[in-house]
Amino acid sequence: ADRVSREVLASGLGAAMTDTLFLPLDIIKLRLQLQGATKGTLSGQGAYYPGMVSGLTRIAREEGVKGLWGPGLTATWMRA
Repeated sequence: ADRVSREVLASGLGAAMTDTLFLPLDIIKLRLQLQGATKGTLSGQGAYYPGMVSGLTRIAREEGVKGLWGPGLTATWMRA
């Protein structure tokens, strides 16, 4: 039983760490998709978020670094 509980704890912590690391990429991916859906184009010309790196930079600059993790981190951890 002790081994099983350690494995469950390790897998939960691993999932939480992975979610924390990759949540900013999910946030910018979602914003890029929504931007394309609302403008009816996926071209990037005149886009508020023209790409992944510039989008992450813009979010960090305008919303602070917390903006990269703030929306949805707790819910993501609960799912892990």
